[in-house]
Amino acid sequence: MKKIVTIIALVSLFTGCQKGQQNQPEPTPKRVTITPVIAKATELSFEKGDRVGLTILKEDKIKHADNALMTYADGAFTGEVIWYEQTNTSSLLTAYYPYSPSGMPATFSVGRDQTKEWNSSDLMGATKAEIEPTNDAVSMTFKHLLSKIVVNIKKSDAEISSVVIKNSIPTATIDWTKLTATVDQKAAVADITAQAVTPNSLYRAIVVPQTVSLVLVVNTTQGKSYTTELSYAKLLGGGQYTINTEIAGEQLVASMGGEMKSWSNKGAMASENSSEPEYDLRILTFEDSDYKGASNSSYWSSLIDKPQFGGQLLYKSSDYKWFDDNNTFLASENGGVYWSGGHAVSNYVELDLKKGNHESQLAVFYKDQTSGYGGNKGSKNFCVHYGYVPKADTGILPSFYFKDGKPRVVDHMYVMITTYLANCLINGNSFTQAAGPNDFVKIVATGYDALGNKMTDKSLEFTLTTSVVGQVMKNWKRWNLSSLGKVSRIEFKVTGSNDNGHGFSQPAYFAYDDVAVRFET
Repeated sequence: MKKIVTIIALVSLFTGCQKGQQNQPEPTPKRVTITPVIAKATELSFEKGDRVGLTILKEDKIKHADNALMTYADGAFTGEVIWYEQTNTSSLLTAYYPYSPSGMPATFSVGRDQTKEWNSSDLMGATKAEIEPTNDAVSMTFKHLLSKIVVNIKKSDAEISSVVIKNSIPTATIDWTKLTATVDQKAAVADITAQAVTPNSLYRAIVVPQTVSLVLVVNTTQGKSYTTELSYAKLLGGGQYTINTEIAGEQLVASMGGEMKSWSNKGAMASENSSEPEYDLRILTFEDSDYKGASNSSYWSSLIDKPQFGGQLLYKSSDYKWFDDNNTFLASENGGVYWSGGHAVSNYVELDLKKGNHESQLAVFYKDQTSGYGGNKGSKNFCVHYGYVPKADTGILPSFYFKDGKPRVVDHMYVMITTYLANCLINGNSFTQAAGPNDFVKIVATGYDALGNKMTDKSLEFTLTTSVVGQVMKNWKRWNLSSLGKVSRIEFKVTGSNDNGHGFSQPAYFAYDDVAVRFET
């Protein structure tokens, strides 16, 4: 009996120990928590339910979290991320807004209709280095990466239906290490409809940082539309810019405030690069009324050949050239007949694709509904490039250059497709097949430095084709050339994927207009 009692006691003691061990509380994992210290563009703080993506990169370059979803509530972002066990190992935290399931975007586009897409257009980022696992919330400062436009409309009798901001490029490439957004120069400009803060009075929109001449359009419920083009402004990430405007009679009068303001009194804002010189823009329009040289008042129109193919100017003479004297000082010289390549002034318009052949080689596939002309913004004249380099050929490409010998920055120009190229892309001809879903046609621009050396490391491309088979460009598009820097010459070539065995087989044409040149002040 004594042995039995002893055994029972030992069993009870062992069982009690086991229960004691089971009831010991386990250590609670440390959950990652973030408190933001900068306001979002919509309100004075983040709103309940707002979501950010979080990446945690440990000092050994191993990702502990990759695009982890964090949701805002009660002043902080929380999620399912638990800190790692190595308490002495630091890490780099990167967070961004708005959250995307596919991760931090390498490129980002603002919404076109910001009456609905304002929130999702407000791209922000935050980083925090040398953070070790902690029970405390990590404070992170979120920075606005894009630019904010505020439109103030003075009291008017008109009921405003919409405010549209035109001429800006809506897409940017993102550097998450530096928290910067850089305009994607290959993207096309787009219209952005602003959000009404106070109807008929105050509107706002988010745009990509860039140097741009914005076009403001105010539409009314009475069916009237008022348009004005603003002077060039350099929009920086995190900056707020105000456009003050009023409808005066039948005109829209507007000005953009030069002062740049932070979106938030806590937000960091990129500073102006004081080393960049101020400049004015001069525009080569190819319009007779804008010509400032000593030649006759119809200088540009006198350079338009007739007929388009085989005419006296482009084919009977090898001395076709033009010079924008006393303005941009840009000049072009074909150096031979046009079938060898060159730049020809034109005003031809042709919308019938059946006529899209070499006999209409100088015609654009565009017609302004108001003026009836084919140039950019309804202007009459423009210029048509023809030229490419065949296989195993290092021939000379068409170009324009500064005739006064002074290198300058060509800020931008506008580009449009010709009818000849449009027809061949859609229907093909005896020399080329129609463009397929993976085919492309693009322009390549290459600069030359002050000494006349070709800057092969500085080339820009502009795609003339669309992503939809059977469709082509419908409007003139802005091409930013400023990243070429100061150049003495820019040469152009048209190239692409269609090849008939002898090289590029599509017609190597494009039209250009309104070439803007920077003149330092």
